[in-house]
Amino acid sequence: MALGQGHRLSLLVRTPSKLPDTILHNEHVNVIEGALDNEVAIDQASRCGADAFISFAGPSPGSTGTPLTNGYKTLIPKLLRQNISRILVISTPSYRCASDIETFKWKLGIWAIKTFCPGAYQEVTGIGEFVSSLSVNDGVRWTVFRVGGLTNGAEGPVKATYPGSGEDGFWISRGNVARWVLEEVVQNKWVGETPYICGPPCTNCVARNAVCQYSTGRLFQPSPYDAAPQETETHQFTMENGVDDSETRLNAGLLPSLACSPSPNRMRELELMHQWCMKTCYSFSSDLSDVFGTYVVKQALRHPFLMDSLLALSSLHIANDLTSANTDIEISTNDGTKPASAEDYIIDALHYQNQAAPAFRAALEDISPTNCNALCACSAIMMACAVVSSLSQSGEDSGMGTLTALLPFIKGVHVVIDRAREWLASGPFGLIMQCHPDDDWLLFQPGDVELLPSGIRKLYCLRSHASDVCTRAIVMMAKCYVKADAMVLPWLVVVGDEFVGLVQQGQPMALLIYMCWGVLLNRLEGIWWARAPGRKIVMQLIPRLIGFEEWEGIVNWAKEEVGFH
Repeated sequence: MALGQGHRLSLLVRTPSKLPDTILHNEHVNVIEGALDNEVAIDQASRCGADAFISFAGPSPGSTGTPLTNGYKTLIPKLLRQNISRILVISTPSYRCASDIETFKWKLGIWAIKTFCPGAYQEVTGIGEFVSSLSVNDGVRWTVFRVGGLTNGAEGPVKATYPGSGEDGFWISRGNVARWVLEEVVQNKWVGETPYICGPPCTNCVARNAVCQYSTGRLFQPSPYDAAPQETETHQFTMENGVDDSETRLNAGLLPSLACSPSPNRMRELELMHQWCMKTCYSFSSDLSDVFGTYVVKQALRHPFLMDSLLALSSLHIANDLTSANTDIEISTNDGTKPASAEDYIIDALHYQNQAAPAFRAALEDISPTNCNALCACSAIMMACAVVSSLSQSGEDSGMGTLTALLPFIKGVHVVIDRAREWLASGPFGLIMQCHPDDDWLLFQPGDVELLPSGIRKLYCLRSHASDVCTRAIVMMAKCYVKADAMVLPWLVVVGDEFVGLVQQGQPMALLIYMCWGVLLNRLEGIWWARAPGRKIVMQLIPRLIGFEEWEGIVNWAKEEVGFH
């Protein structure tokens, strides 16, 4: 944005020496040194004679508390007393509004922020809540404009929309943000609103001649990511004037196109492959660990969507371990050795998962003997990633988060199995075919009842009082406890859409059965991505099942199994 076109700027900055000379010594710029906790600087800024207040401030790395929110609460009333009523404040999609549509990419990104940058999440939501609480009817013309990933790219057209609209591209250049804000100050199109703004196709997409989400607005559009560009531009993330891009950096992998997101380096990918072969391949079933550790790796070399999903889950696995240990690890790079945090691996996981999604969906439309096993493995791996993302839900219905996150992938498994049953049955995933037919699930011998734990035995005795749908689910649940771990996830696949519908409607018997499945997930040794959601399902559903006296023994058993007191 050029200065000196009829506009004057008063800049409140912590460190003026960081400003370039072209701004610091510009006759149209008045620089005020200070921060939002400096009363003198705030008073000076409020009396600068401006027509509008614009803030690009964001939380610093590892910040705690809400200093920016508190600062706005002090500064903005002073501005209003000086008749500065036009207020524009930057934010991110972590602050949500009623016009937003929940989609997987934003849900996963917000979960990552809440989990790994709780201070930044608290600050961003606090700012949005305060500014949006100001009354437009009282003459306060506020706008909270939200952005995704910031780059240093060229200026171009800007799209103002809402997350989940289908036109919510991820990247936007800093120049575009500045230009949009300047136009909005004059045009006042978004007074009292919280738009999400995004920019034009990035240089990487142009170089690859790829379809960019900015220009089309279409999610999960396959792109020719196997073709190497002759010239590409790496998106830059910086911290300027104390304003950190930690949240946009954490969201950086959310755009579902390789061409639009920076990829991890080769040393990181070597580390992720080592993680997969040594640990993550054991994350499904002891019966299938050799298949995931050897055969799946070979298939991944032939099918990029499988390789991307494999690397995504490995990244999440490392992030999970780092979070549990509350530490960083040392990684070797060309620039020496630096600590890699859980946030770094979350960024990688989002990059890989969104890279895998379009190619996976495209391959589902053309299942063949050459790709059916890769699709089967990819659906299982992406299901695990979806379970991890379901942990972001909160509230009284959050026990449904795992189920909701799994449904698209369950349907994907159905598609693969229905179209490739004979091919899969004769391959390494034949075990899944053995778990899938109803005949095997419903052949429950009377003597098997003695093998059941007390809670499932009591549940089994209730089958005569349940509907046909729930009776079938109970018998299948009991089968899970007398067979191998490989039956656990297939249970949710074969139990049927009708039962899933009963769970979503809150039907008590269905919730009781679903809670027992949560216990089953929690019992899975070594399957790190399933145990935490399993415990969460139980904890969220227990309050909804208290009061059914005939079920008290089952509920108490579930409590003991997950350690819920």
